[in-house]
Amino acid sequence: MIAKPDNGIITGRQLTQGAGEGSGDGTVGAALLAADATISGPVDALGDSAYGTADLLATVIDAGHTPIVKPWPTRPNIPGGFDPDDFGIDHTAGTITCSVGHTAVFTPTRDSDVAAFGTLCADCPLRARCTTAKKGRTITLRPATRCCANTPPRDRPARNRHPG
Repeated sequence: MIAKPDNGIITGRQLTQGAGEGSGDGTVGAALLAADATISGPVDALGDSAYGTADLLATVIDAGHTPIVKPWPTRPNIPGGFDPDDFGIDHTAGTITCSVGHTAVFTPTRDSDVAAFGTLCADCPLRARCTTAKKGRTITLRPATRCCANTPPRDRPARNRHPG
């Protein structure tokens, strides 16, 4: 669906198959946005979480637009524990910081960046809310996540949940 940037009036839509390649809202939204001849410069691209795919966000950013898309919900590894949004990621420095203030460095791999907190978790007072892994918490970022790091809904600071 395409909406006029100044007033949000719907100006385009596309009916797709119910499932399969090319049927997702993000894929269709990117194609409609690119095909809209009325857009002559950067716009705010609004959308709900169905449009919150990393591929769509990358397409919108690469086109010079600002994505304002409700992010997909994240889930903690441990019920009531910390989810990925509870960690502060500094993509420029290649680091990630937990709610207690421990910082780990991302190591690039073939298809992702991995940060291992390792021994920093050993005596952490919040470990039980963060990880059950013997070697400590590990965070993995895929390339599509990295490209969208500076979009407002995805670049959230760590929330301070430290008791006290």
